[in-house]
Amino acid sequence: MLIKGVTIQDLHFGNKRTEEMYKELDFFKEFIKNNEIHILNFNGDYFDRKLTATEPAIFFAINFFDEVMKICIEKNIKVRILLGTRSHDLNQYKTLFSHYFTLLNFDIKYIAEATEEELFGLKILYLPEEYPENIQEYYKTYKTNHYNIIHGHGMWDFVSFVGNIDSEEISKYGGIHSAPIFIYEEWKDAISDGLAIFGHIHKRQSYKNIYYGGPFTAWEYADKSERGFTYYEIDSETKKWELKYINNENCPKFDTIILSDLFKGMDINEVPLEQLQEAITKELAKTDNLKIDFSGLVDEKIKIFRKSFEKLNNIKIDVKKKTKLVESKEPAIYDKYGYILKRELPLNETVQRFISEEFTAEVDLETIKELLT
Repeated sequence: MLIKGVTIQDLHFGNKRTEEMYKELDFFKEFIKNNEIHILNFNGDYFDRKLTATEPAIFFAINFFDEVMKICIEKNIKVRILLGTRSHDLNQYKTLFSHYFTLLNFDIKYIAEATEEELFGLKILYLPEEYPENIQEYYKTYKTNHYNIIHGHGMWDFVSFVGNIDSEEISKYGGIHSAPIFIYEEWKDAISDGLAIFGHIHKRQSYKNIYYGGPFTAWEYADKSERGFTYYEIDSETKKWELKYINNENCPKFDTIILSDLFKGMDINEVPLEQLQEAITKELAKTDNLKIDFSGLVDEKIKIFRKSFEKLNNIKIDVKKKTKLVESKEPAIYDKYGYILKRELPLNETVQRFISEEFTAEVDLETIKELLT
């Protein structure tokens, strides 16, 4: 049997664009309504923060969930909901959606701790974001088992600075205590027969058979990767799988321009205001939101544009002051810190040397290892 699943994560209801995202999510509802789907996973961070009963975001969060659950009940789609980051999801799944978890003839589960499950002949592991005291001991059994799918919310070492620390140190100290970091080398056997799909990182990316689908929508200019949700198929007999990202067709665009780049070879202060305005209007027509770097333009003209755009929510004015480069009076600085730039030493020894030379303090290597992890 070919099992078809959908994962969505990092919706962050309560973010500044909640109402707009709610409208965009019609695309997601239509997808699960009009396609054969067996499993739907919410892989954490459904909420952005603690919501109050008096704000509009609570309406959109409840209404979207209700609409999706009605589709799942009608189509007999199994639903699995993972707890995300503590500061985002809190206990709101239980307080707002508890009545769905007791419905008869509806296969829905809320997962707040590491849980195994066999479904459609597939062995599945769920890894919500937890904060165990002894990370290595807590996950020890799961690392030795084999799974066809791992659904989770959290950080893998290939997107973390911890990837720069050797695996022996990570194994000993277990990653950041407050939020576990999953080390690929420790888990690769557990998912050697399948794949892992995670939430938490707001950029689509993958490493071998581990995938981050990213959020459904974009909120700001730093959001560059495509948005949407993840669709996968896995054969319950052969265990062969395929995964693809489904793009949010209505995701807003956030673009940035440098005004002087539009008038190369010219002094933008000599360009008439009307011509500058026309160029900006053309750029805005290509996107939904535009950040304009006015560096190089005199303050008086920048003030005019600020006044002109003050009622437009989709234009942001930025001015990056250029710093005059001064030749270093200490050319030997590169020799002094060469051991850092060239990575001549292990990370913990590099930190130890830097502390010793810069602060005349001594910190033992074991302490540094523990702090780094």
